[in-house]
Amino acid sequence: MCYNEWSETVGSEIFPILIQMAIDRQGPITYGELADKAEEAGIEFRTAHRGYRALPMRWPLGWVLERLCEYREESGIDIPHLTTIVVNKKTRQPTYFSENFGWSDDRIRAEQEAVYNFEQWEHIRQAILQD
Repeated sequence: MCYNEWSETVGSEIFPILIQMAIDRQGPITYGELADKAEEAGIEFRTAHRGYRALPMRWPLGWVLERLCEYREESGIDIPHLTTIVVNKKTRQPTYFSENFGWSDDRIRAEQEAVYNFEQWEHIRQAILQD
């Protein structure tokens, strides 16, 4: 999938935030809370209409997920789905991995735990963001 410049920029900005949260075992975090953290880092959002300020986060999160999947294929490293720690405020479920996508609550919790237990996040951050 192709992402626009905004999604790539925001994705690359929230990626290290999510990695640090995983390393520190923080979360899950809601889309709105992640939007707040992104705004604190100086990222501007396209809309704040009627409480949907967090809605555009799905595109940068998709960018993060795609980068991780690409690197998983390139490296052969079994990287957990980092974006599972970002959840909907009401459902407390990650949108990309909800029951609608075939993931049970137990599978989601197991994947979130795998995110927190993964010991190579720093390597992944450096490899993907090249910083």
